[in-house]
Amino acid sequence: MNKSEAVEIITKNSHRFGYGEVIHEDDFRRMFNLDVTSNDAFECLTTNASKAEIKRLLENETLQELQASDFVRTHLLANGKYFCKTGCVYRIALPSENEYFAARYRTKAIKAMKKAKVLTSATPKEVAVMNGTSNSLVFMMAI
Repeated sequence: MNKSEAVEIITKNSHRFGYGEVIHEDDFRRMFNLDVTSNDAFECLTTNASKAEIKRLLENETLQELQASDFVRTHLLANGKYFCKTGCVYRIALPSENEYFAARYRTKAIKAMKKAKVLTSATPKEVAVMNGTSNSLVFMMAI
């Protein structure tokens, strides 16, 4: 599925992506035409399959759903909506919950910047200069 198709699906189903809306994962998969093997079909398919084949089947299904949900999350984020999954349901957070999720993003960013500072300060200076360490990274870490 490409970006324009995903946007079209979201637009067509905009009533499902309002604040506080809940979408069961099965409905989400149907909405985005994601193939999921039924339990009965899974048994038949995996009866004589190797562990690697079973793993590949599960990974393919999971990655398709992750790709679609990540696109929806990014698209809704730009519209001030946080899209999350708990158990077997997706949910669009209420506006009052957005600050909580924004604070989590900030906390993760602060932790990442601390790790970047430690890595940069522990890197031997002569190697960093030889490999052309970006001055913009040094500038960002000063913030």
